Amino acid sequence: MGPSPLGPRALRVITYTPALLLDASAAFVLISATRDAALWVLAEDRPVEALTFIALLGASVLAVRLAWRHKGGYPWVSVAYVLFGAASFLIAMEEVSWGQRWLGFETPESFRGIDRQGELTLHNVGALQGSSEWMRLLAGLAGLFAVAAHRIPALIRLSAPAVLYSWFLVITGHALVDAFNDIVPIEPRFDFMMQRTSEVIELLTGLAAFLYGWLNIQRFGGAFPNEEGLR
Repeated sequence: MGPSPLGPRALRVITYTPALLLDASAAFVLISATRDAALWVLAEDRPVEALTFIALLGASVLAVRLAWRHKGGYPWVSVAYVLFGAASFLIAMEEVSWGQRWLGFETPESFRGIDRQGELTLHNVGALQGSSEWMRLLAGLAGLFAVAAHRIPALIRLSAPAVLYSWFLVITGHALVDAFNDIVPIEPRFDFMMQRTSEVIELLTGLAAFLYGWLNIQRFGGAFPNEEGLR
C-alpha cells in the first residue's frame, strides 16, 4: 500500500481503540457499581446508538464522494462505492427506526403485523429478527476481505487500509462468540454481557465504515496514481 496519511501515534490509537472500547464496555456492564450507567449509555436512543447512526450516515456521505472521485477513470469502482454508501445509509436509518421514535409517528398498519417489535424497521421482520449477530459477522468478514483486497490489483481502490484490520477482527470475533453462545449457551451472566456489548460492536462497525471512507479519501484524493504505488 501507499504511505498512510496518519502518523505513528494516530495509527496506534486507531489500531487499539476497538479492543479497548469493547473491553471497557464489558467491564462496566459486569461491575455492579458501573452497570446502571453502562446500560443507560447502551440503551436505545442513547449515546452509543446515536454515535452509530452519525458514523454510518457520515460513511454514506464519504462513499458518495469516493464514487464521484472514481466516476471518470474507474466507473465500476464508483458503482461499488455507491452500493456501499446506500448500505451504510440503510443501516443508519434502521438503527434509529427511520426516525420513528424521534419524530413520534405511528408504525404503518402494513408493518404492525410483520415487524416483531412493532416498529418501522426491516431487521425485525420475519427471519431477520434476532439474527443481528450474523449481520455483524458478515460485516466483520467483509471488512477482513477488504483489508486483504489490496493484494488483488483489480480491487486496490476498494481495499481497506491495514490499520482497520484490528477493527474487523474484533467485530468478527465478537459476532462468532455471540452466534456460538446462541447455539450453545455458555452462562447467563456471560450472555447478558454479550447482548449488551453487541451495541458497542455496532458502534465499531459504524466507526470502521466511516474510517474506511475517510482514509480512502486521503489515499485516493489526488490525481490517479500508478496502481503499483497503492499496494
